[in-house]
Amino acid sequence: MNTVELNAPTLIRKRIEANRIAQSTGRFDFAKNVAAPALAKAFNAKRVWLFGSTARNDATSDSDIDLLVEGGAGLTAKARLSLAYDVVCSLDGPCGCDVIILTENEIAEKAPISFIRSVLSERKLIYGE
Repeated sequence: MNTVELNAPTLIRKRIEANRIAQSTGRFDFAKNVAAPALAKAFNAKRVWLFGSTARNDATSDSDIDLLVEGGAGLTAKARLSLAYDVVCSLDGPCGCDVIILTENEIAEKAPISFIRSVLSERKLIYGE
């Protein structure tokens, strides 16, 4: 057998991995430098966290960006969703963007919920302190 044939699966795996990392990096940069500041401004947010596959650095071409925004005080849930939709649609992102907007107190109240608990355990701060 030819050496190239033996290494073809390895080369393919390396290319797939490099592509996955590039996609994750692009999504991360967009989330940190574009989406988070825009959402923080719209919601007067103290902090914005990234979670999900982009935060874990295992995003694929089908992955979106998942963000938890600490803000939105004084807005109803419907108003928060509407504003988040408007902000996300105004951005020229590389993929879809799912946004959860909660106040600091709401995050604390919802922490026992398994989904929120998983978000809190894997989140990465990308805006604020």
